[in-house]
Formats: sequence, C-alpha cells, structure tokens
Amino acid sequence: MRASQRNQVSAAVDRWLAGGLITSEQAQQLRADIESRPTSRPSQLPATGKKAAGTQQHFPVIIIEALGYLGGAIVVVALGLLVSYFWSDLSTGGQLVLIAAVFLILIGAGVAVPQQLGAPAIRLRSVLWVAATIAWAFLIGFTVDNYAGLHDERMAAVAAWSSVALGLLLWFLHREPLQQIAVFVPLLIGVGVGTYLAQGGDPESDNSIWQGAAVWIVSLVWFGLGWFDRIRPAMLATALGAIGALFGAMMCVENPALAVVGVTMLAALVAAAVARNDFVLLAVAAFGSIELLPSTIMQYFPGILAAALVLLLVGLLLIVAALYIARRRNRFATSQIDLRSNQPVGTTR
Repeated sequence: MRASQRNQVSAAVDRWLAGGLITSEQAQQLRADIESRPTSRPSQLPATGKKAAGTQQHFPVIIIEALGYLGGAIVVVALGLLVSYFWSDLSTGGQLVLIAAVFLILIGAGVAVPQQLGAPAIRLRSVLWVAATIAWAFLIGFTVDNYAGLHDERMAAVAAWSSVALGLLLWFLHREPLQQIAVFVPLLIGVGVGTYLAQGGDPESDNSIWQGAAVWIVSLVWFGLGWFDRIRPAMLATALGAIGALFGAMMCVENPALAVVGVTMLAALVAAAVARNDFVLLAVAAFGSIELLPSTIMQYFPGILAAALVLLLVGLLLIVAALYIARRRNRFATSQIDLRSNQPVGTTR
C-alpha cells in the first residue's frame, strides 16, 4: 500500500467513525490493519502492456478444488455402498476397526494437507476434520452401544459430548467456521439429551420444555460470546446462537411465560440485526418469525385472523428493517476509497 493510499484510507476510517457507520473498536482494528501493511510502490508493466516474462497463467484454483470435492464425494458414496454390502458379514470387532480406520484416515488426511495450497488447503482441512468429528461420534456411539451397554439416549449423550471434546481440540488447532459449527451442533445435542436423561429419561413424560430451555440458555450464551467478539468469526457465532435459541424457544411454546420471552427475544434479534447492519441475523430472525409466531399465536389466540394480522405486521417490520440495513450499508459502501485509482469513489480521473 502506497503512503498516499494509507493516508486516504485512514481519513476514510475517521469519517466512518464520526458518521456512526463503524464502532470505535472496529476503527481501531482497521487502523491496526492499515499500519501492518507494508508501504509499496506500484508495479510497472512493460511498454507492451503484457505481463513480465516468467509470469505463468494458472488453471483456476477454484475449479481444481471443486473437482477435488466432487471426486471425494464420489469416493465416499462408493465406499458407503461397499461397506453396506459387506457390513453384515463383519464381526463387531471388524466393524469397530473399520469405523476407527475411517476416523484415523480423515484426521491424518487433514494433517497431511500441504500448507502451500493456501486458502484451498484451509478449506479442505476444515471439511476433512468435520467429517472426522462425525466419524468420531459414530465410533464412540458404536463402542459404548456394543461394549458398555449404553443404548439409545445414553449412547447419544456420550457420543455428542465426545464429539464436543474432539471438536474443541480441532477448533483450537484450526480456527475456521466449520470447526465452530462442529462444536456447536453436538453441544446442543448433548445438552438436550443430557437434560432429558436428568429428568429421568421417561419417554412417556413431557420434558420438551426443560430440554428446550437448556438448549435456549446455551444458545444465548453462544450468541453473547459472538456478540462481544469472544468467538470468531463473530457473525457466525451470533447466527448459530440465534438459530439455537429460536429452536429452543419453539420447544417451549406450551409454557406461557417462556412463549412471551420467546417472542420478546425475536424482537430483540431484529433490533440487534438493525444495530449491527447484519443481514444474516435478520434472515435468522425472519425464519424464526415464520416458525415461532404462528405456533405461539395459535396456541394462545385461536383463529386464523389473529395469526394473519400478526404475521402481516411482523412481515412489514422485517421489510422496513431490511431496507434500513441496506441503506446504511449503501452509505458505507459509497464512502469507501477506490484504491486502484487512488481517488475517492465517484470522482473523475
């Protein structure tokens, strides 16, 4: 980045902060990123306008990566068919060894991905280690089901919490979005099943409210950690936390007090999305409105008319919120600097 570009971007950050488009923390992070970039001089091309000798044209990496994923998916399907064909002929020990081998291969493949591939290597390792986490859940579940006498919900709880432990380790080693998802999903499963077992594990009793409340609380904690930037990427953490909280709220609709809290939380999510200019969070809130509001209204206010009017009002509010976020983002975009031309956006060269 040239010195003139550095000064212009710093001035733009000051304007965004003064205009309320970014927070002081975001401004500080932007300034730190600007200062960390080395000062460089613009590259010069030969008079012919062609690239300098020695520059090679590479086949698009994204196509190579996509072909790799497609080939991997085909291999997985083929292996699945082969395993299903021979599975019943294997002993319990043989089945256990096969699952363990799949797990070890996936973990080892993730470790063996060459760092020289850059971003594709990061994504490939993420996919392999998510698959390894799933294989680990199957391995633990199969082991405790056949050798420890733990079946059904108890087996699911042990497998889920074991997956959380492995997921946390892989997330620590590889701080990527897929690893966050691989921790959050089994965490909710473990909390839900664990709460069910803590209530006695009676399938005839209605424990869904307690399970929903537990999932709800854990999801709100996750949302808060993302909101205050304790988990990164923070936008994914808030989205996952909001989805989990809405799922928990839907399980608690039959409780009047919790139903009111759920609707209040839904309104708070919309407000949070507007405050952060977060379309993803707004989309989650919109989905929650479609799923949570009708069931709540029909539970306590029977009649199609009431449900239709409430949904109409909520839909209009969501449209207004989306337009407001879009306008604020447009203001932010139009104030950015065109670094390639070394001039503010909209000026003539």
